[in-house]
Amino acid sequence: MSNLHPRPDSRLFERFHRTTASLADVLRPLPERARRMLDAQVNAMRPTIRRVASRMRRH
Repeated sequence: MSNLHPRPDSRLFERFHRTTASLADVLRPLPERARRMLDAQVNAMRPTIRRVASRMRRH
């Protein structure tokens, strides 16, 4: 292989791979947590939304 290309067995490549893999592990739960928080907020707002909708239908 040419010296211009990193070899997969090089230490730099290995460190890059480990860093990328650990970042992926850290970031993976974020969308799941965000979705759960959004679901909880929507569930908390449902009674208020129903009350407002009911009042709007009456008037």
